[in-house]
Amino acid sequence: MFQKAGQIVHKENAVQAIVVADTFDDEFLPISEEMPHALLPVLNRPLIDYTLEFLSLGGIEETFLFCCTHVDAVKRHINKCIKNGEGWTLTMKVNVIVSESCRSFGDCLRDLDAKGLLRGEFVLLEPGTVSNVQLLPLLRKHNNITKNDKGAAMTLILQESGIGGIGRCPHEELLVAANSNNRVLFHKKLGKTKDRKIAFPLEIFLENPSVSLLHNLKDTHIAICSASVLPLFSDNFDFQTKDDFVRGLLMNEEILGSTVYCHILKGNQYGGSITNWRMYQAISYELRNKWIHPLISSTKRNRKLKNDVYVGDGTKISESAGLKNAVLGTDVILGKNVKIENSFVFSNTKIEDDVVITHSIIGEHCTVKSKSKITAGSILGNGCVVENDTFVENSLVVAKKPENYEEGDRLGERAYRLRITVDDEEDLSIIGLGRRLSRLHIGDLTYESDESECAFSVSDDEELSYTQTPPPDDTKRKFFNPKTNCRCFLI
Repeated sequence: MFQKAGQIVHKENAVQAIVVADTFDDEFLPISEEMPHALLPVLNRPLIDYTLEFLSLGGIEETFLFCCTHVDAVKRHINKCIKNGEGWTLTMKVNVIVSESCRSFGDCLRDLDAKGLLRGEFVLLEPGTVSNVQLLPLLRKHNNITKNDKGAAMTLILQESGIGGIGRCPHEELLVAANSNNRVLFHKKLGKTKDRKIAFPLEIFLENPSVSLLHNLKDTHIAICSASVLPLFSDNFDFQTKDDFVRGLLMNEEILGSTVYCHILKGNQYGGSITNWRMYQAISYELRNKWIHPLISSTKRNRKLKNDVYVGDGTKISESAGLKNAVLGTDVILGKNVKIENSFVFSNTKIEDDVVITHSIIGEHCTVKSKSKITAGSILGNGCVVENDTFVENSLVVAKKPENYEEGDRLGERAYRLRITVDDEEDLSIIGLGRRLSRLHIGDLTYESDESECAFSVSDDEELSYTQTPPPDDTKRKFFNPKTNCRCFLI
């Protein structure tokens, strides 16, 4: 007998975790219309498998996997893993929680609070999280913090990451101010605002003898939570994301009586989340190069070829095909003189003769007919058929005619360009349509033949001033306020 997904089996004093499986955004269009984010293939292995393996190796004994869309597909996969005896099934129970009415990350946590399934402190993961961190020491550290600070609600797990690092997403640039006890005093995602100036509350420096301003960090999307976190979400319906929660606690600390701390990962400790196609590419690269050991791609699912190419079972490649930095799924067929570079081709797809694919993603069960060219961050949804001699550049393509279809969007009977709509004019004016689309396609990775270095190239509107300014001689600046004896370190 094996436990089926959806059957909740409680274990007293079990170390618990929450994984929210849905992203509640359109970052993965058009693939997400047919495929759940949790089952997105990463090196021909479902993304959720990496998450569950990480939790099991990290010491978690019971995980609540919260699903709102594609529920049946997720349940089937979890049941299949349990039946096949995947490694994580030996030490960890996974309970699939379903609520199709939830519309945000916060709604999921409010639903879990109403169900009363969590007991004490727990680990909270946002969608697509991959890591090699040992979680039990982090839980113990958070527990020690709560002994000294009864209002400590959450410890954010952050990671040191230099500017330009492959795993550092430009849209999640983070600035944190913390005191000597790693209590978070200020938290802001710089990539989600157009502001070039940052206003710090004066009381941060007046009330703390030492403050560190940290810009060398990235969010791992892992948090250690006290039992008070779920009730705080339930009491504050404006908390829709984890960032909303942190911002709300920092702004209303005296009212809510809760505080936030941070823990910084260093060395070979790794944490990251596939939040958009850019991070999909980055984490795939890091997994291929074993930067997240012991999490690695399965040798049973992949064959590694030269030029950093990974190929799934049953894939047929013509001798004249040219591949570089590419991942091909299972049962893919490549015709003569096909050129694929810096791209991902999902399973059961056929690429006919003389096709060129660069910096793009091709979904499952697609057909790209001869002499076509797919380039510049294009993404083909599942089941698309691109006709002969078609040029697709920087486009999202779907198999069914979209509601906002316009003349010129048709690429074939089963291929239509998908137009991105923005809810309001203010949103469009802030981020720009080009910036919005850039979050939906992968950036370039440049590989040198003699060196294994790589870097993303970014569009003009993504470049920040620091990329063009030489770094100062001192990497750590120190400021001193003689009136308050406050020392501030800028890293």
